[in-house]
Amino acid sequence: MGITVSKKIGKAVVRNRVKRVVREFVRLYQDLLPGGQDIVIVPKKHPVWSTLKFKDVEEDLSSFFKSLREKSIIV
Repeated sequence: MGITVSKKIGKAVVRNRVKRVVREFVRLYQDLLPGGQDIVIVPKKHPVWSTLKFKDVEEDLSSFFKSLREKSIIV
């Protein structure tokens, strides 16, 4: 699992918060993540990164990984 956060996201405080929240998601939802594959998460520029909540990341990433499993892209 790799997390890359560009300087376009914001200052170091904001970038580190994004990384912490994504890491926490990965820690809690390891069962949703595909095994045996490398995954790199690259957040894109968005106006609300400074007020990012775990709930927002949880909704986005969990629905994304669930949809991949349903489409049988990830076994």
